Amino acid sequence: MDCYKEWLRLKAQIRELTEQLHEAEACIYTNLQEHVNPDGSVTLYPDGYRVVITNSQTVKVDQEKAALAAHLFKTKYEFSKTLYNNLSEDDRRDVDEMIEIKNNKPNFKVEAMNETK
Repeated sequence: MDCYKEWLRLKAQIRELTEQLHEAEACIYTNLQEHVNPDGSVTLYPDGYRVVITNSQTVKVDQEKAALAAHLFKTKYEFSKTLYNNLSEDDRRDVDEMIEIKNNKPNFKVEAMNETK
């Protein structure tokens, strides 16, 4: 079995099925939108089905304005590989005790090089 061709075939199926799924979701949303909560979940029971629709919101904060009222916001410490690479050995050891590194699942991209599409 040519696993590269199989990967390409399956990716094409995923794209097609994802498009069909989005069309079905749009239909469901259109039918039930009057009952949907703009931020949160709602469970509905149309035509013998259990449908859970979850909406979420993204909130962007103006960092400069928020800094003037920092006590009103949560602070999250984030790791910076660039800053880490520029640390002294002592600081790096300290940071190493504060972080946990977990490898994620690798991403794949396969393209046919010698075949016409």
